[in-house]
Amino acid sequence: MKDLSAIFEPRSVAIVGASANPVKWGCIIPSNILMNSFDGGIYLINPKGEEILGMEVYKNIKDVPGEVDLAIIVRPSETCLSHIEECVDKGVKSIILLSGGFSEEEIVIYSSLESTANILAKMFGRYKYLEW
Repeated sequence: MKDLSAIFEPRSVAIVGASANPVKWGCIIPSNILMNSFDGGIYLINPKGEEILGMEVYKNIKDVPGEVDLAIIVRPSETCLSHIEECVDKGVKSIILLSGGFSEEEIVIYSSLESTANILAKMFGRYKYLEW
């Protein structure tokens, strides 16, 4: 069995798609992490690079100093694969993907994204199959 501690007991977490908007997941997730006294590294990622929740914001996950155990991606579907690839390049150990926008009208794209995501997941070494 694979070691799942990077998901359930991460030492560092990056939120890709961090936001200052309190109704968006990119703000809700880091707020909850902070309120629950997480004692590991918390890295907020947003291409604007602004300060959010009083924390430094990195423009790209590759800019984060040190290792990242868990990346939580809260971005639209069309950007997910590039963020997953950046996480793989960075050496992020685990990814949680929270995304919407995969619709039946985009079935050809959806199928392609699903195939590509499964290939990346296999390369990443965490799952045998991702179900959308």
